[in-house]
Amino acid sequence: MTHRPLGASGVEWMRPLGLAVLPGGGSHRLLQPSYLPLDEELTVLYGLNGAGKSFVLDGLAACLSGLRHPRQQRSSIYLIGQLPDGDGFNWPIGLANTFAAAVGKQMVVGSEVQELLSEVITVAFNRCWEIGHYDDFAARFDLVEEFSTSGTFLVKAVGLEVPAWEIRPALVPSGATPAATEFLNLLRAHHIDDDFVMQAPVSELWTETHTQPAEAPTLLYSEVYSFTTTTTFGGVRPWDDVISDGDGDVDKETAHAISSVLSRRDHERFVAQLYASMRPDLAPPSDGSDGVTLQSLAEDVQRSANAFYAGLLRDAPVLALEIAPLHEWITNAPLRWGVKREPTAELIPVTWLSHAERRWATVAIRLALTQSPRPVLILDEPENALHRAAESYMARGLGRLAKTEARVLVATHSPELLDARDGQRILVRRQTHEQPGGLVTFTGADHDSMEALGLQPSDLLRRTRGFLLVEGEHDVQVLGGMFGSRLTELGVDLLPLRGGGRLKSALDSRFLFDYTEAVLFPLLDDLDAVKVSDAWDTATRKAKVASRDVAVDGLRQALASLPGKGREFLEPFLTRALILGRESRVVPLGIRGTDILEYLPVELLVPGASSWDDLRAQLKRDRGGTDPTETDFKLWLGGRHSADLSPGRIRSVAEECDPHPELAALVDQISQVLAESS
Repeated sequence: MTHRPLGASGVEWMRPLGLAVLPGGGSHRLLQPSYLPLDEELTVLYGLNGAGKSFVLDGLAACLSGLRHPRQQRSSIYLIGQLPDGDGFNWPIGLANTFAAAVGKQMVVGSEVQELLSEVITVAFNRCWEIGHYDDFAARFDLVEEFSTSGTFLVKAVGLEVPAWEIRPALVPSGATPAATEFLNLLRAHHIDDDFVMQAPVSELWTETHTQPAEAPTLLYSEVYSFTTTTTFGGVRPWDDVISDGDGDVDKETAHAISSVLSRRDHERFVAQLYASMRPDLAPPSDGSDGVTLQSLAEDVQRSANAFYAGLLRDAPVLALEIAPLHEWITNAPLRWGVKREPTAELIPVTWLSHAERRWATVAIRLALTQSPRPVLILDEPENALHRAAESYMARGLGRLAKTEARVLVATHSPELLDARDGQRILVRRQTHEQPGGLVTFTGADHDSMEALGLQPSDLLRRTRGFLLVEGEHDVQVLGGMFGSRLTELGVDLLPLRGGGRLKSALDSRFLFDYTEAVLFPLLDDLDAVKVSDAWDTATRKAKVASRDVAVDGLRQALASLPGKGREFLEPFLTRALILGRESRVVPLGIRGTDILEYLPVELLVPGASSWDDLRAQLKRDRGGTDPTETDFKLWLGGRHSADLSPGRIRSVAEECDPHPELAALVDQISQVLAESS
């Protein structure tokens, strides 16, 4: 998207893999132990208000920065990291010396790192040896070696004013770590695993070296050791910069960032230039060398910030970075940001901008100032204060940014970000009586999941062009199995109503009519589709040229003469549509079969059967000539003939067999209706 004017710095001693919410009193009250893999590009967190989205983002920002968030005094959120080369013995000496200090040793050299780690892990697991159940020295040594070669750690922010971290050696027990597996079993046998064990899905990155167990993988970790960025890294961040859109003084941040890249000679040159601008008669002689000037740096940062700004905010004003007069430097920042609505107008401070303009200006400036080649950008509800067009523009901009400039993590209710094709979407699920709370990778878009998101139907269903209203689950499986891909391409959702008698209630749903522009296709079996269609066309014409009362009466007369479910279920639905004036959004459909299962090969569902008609005749004879209900027929098939009519089996059969011509014609009709209505 743009370049970074201040260069790049920083050494990443750990490769961040994901975020772990560990058990313990400091966890979010609604979040269970969970794992969040960190995508290299875009991660979108979403869920109901209060589910824990902001809590997770705050925890991640704290882990990366080393500064504990005020709302997370007792946070149990850790960043899972791995040494870049995967070799636990090849650490930066600074980290090794920090560990050495933790166990009372002097400075170490590279050859001593393995011995040091062994002592650290031994001390970390002393709790188990204290209870007298793990005194095998050889097993202890094997455990230490497995931990050291894992190269995996948990880190948590503990710093208040100075960045500091808490570190825990960790690994994922597998067939390749027999000592860790034995140790895990010991912990569980003596019920002391709460402080050492986390069960949650792990990153795909780990499956390359670890055998995936049948159950959820287990993360085994040690007790706590602390270190600080000053003693360990000499002031260098352990990973990329963290950028957020919180409060702060971007003027001071800019002055600090620019100052940090200046040499002493450049500083002296700047001071000379400033004095020359105020008192030319006192200007020191030039040393004749060309160097960086304060003005050139400011212009470079300004160009970069404007490029980010324009890429994220639609109709963004132009940012300007001005150098303040020298006499203002004592009380104010030497550099100040603002915008100019006109080239000759006065500078409007960033703090005077609208909420959205100020927020994205701050993000753009911080992106321009970072010295990291790929910072982590964390945003909480970036759609706030944006209209729909600007929200869409912002979502596309973040997508581009995530591909080229930064790792982006957002907590959002925005459908534009939710529908992004790239990156990963994580549902932060609030704990209820029915389900545990936690972080769930979202892979589907069914309506139950949509409801759990707490989003408006207009946001989620704006691309839904039609709803195929069917009676029950068997209809869903048959039609979905035969035509699932095509219905998806058409933008048609299958909605089971659990009985034809509930059709009428669908018309009273504001969800379907007020929040979507979709066409409703009610589908009933045991109906003559041609006669139904003719009756409906006649009624809708009468509603336009005559009156709705005349249209309703004519429709009732036409449907009364139809056999099957026309009068019982379809008549109330269609007459209600006419009364409410919703006839343009309704297209009734029907199939001749008594049940949709009859459109599947009978021999694949009922062992030894030759036809559906023969089976119905057999049951009628067994009942003394009485016609059975559909429910009775299906129960009899399961009991008498051992028929497997489970949804999974029906779906499998529907996917295997060729689409039935009558059902294929029905889907063609839906396609034609939608094409004409678009």
